[in-house]
Amino acid sequence: MTRIAPTALALLLVSTFAHAGDNIRPDPGMWVGVTKLSVDRTNWRTMSDTRGCMTKEDATDWESNARQQIAAAQCSVQSLTVSMGKISGTISCANENQVQMKVDGRYDNRSYDIDLVSTSTIMMPPAAGGQAVPVKLYGKWTGRMVGVCSY
Repeated sequence: MTRIAPTALALLLVSTFAHAGDNIRPDPGMWVGVTKLSVDRTNWRTMSDTRGCMTKEDATDWESNARQQIAAAQCSVQSLTVSMGKISGTISCANENQVQMKVDGRYDNRSYDIDLVSTSTIMMPPAAGGQAVPVKLYGKWTGRMVGVCSY
């Protein structure tokens, strides 16, 4: 199974803003992003902490790259509501775990803060009973532009 890059997925959601009438796209520059996961909404674990430069070209073309990553992971955006700096929707993945992600958050051209609830079913190995077990994870995607890129 191909793993979705969390920042790419968050940025794909941000990319829909231009299509939703808000006409907001991420600004080029140095971006930082953090992905955290929890099983109980209390104890959060940082899964990724990234820093990278988004060039003008990247800002123009990153939507197609993010869509390719999502398609490679067998996922698609099922529904999405974007209005006045707020976002909510559902992403489904047709992989072996049948993941459903509900997203809710806020955005602008220099930051995003998106919460997610992911539900899936994981097949336990035969030694553990071989049964399908439902799994729920909570996530937080945060990102912001922190300055200009130095080359």
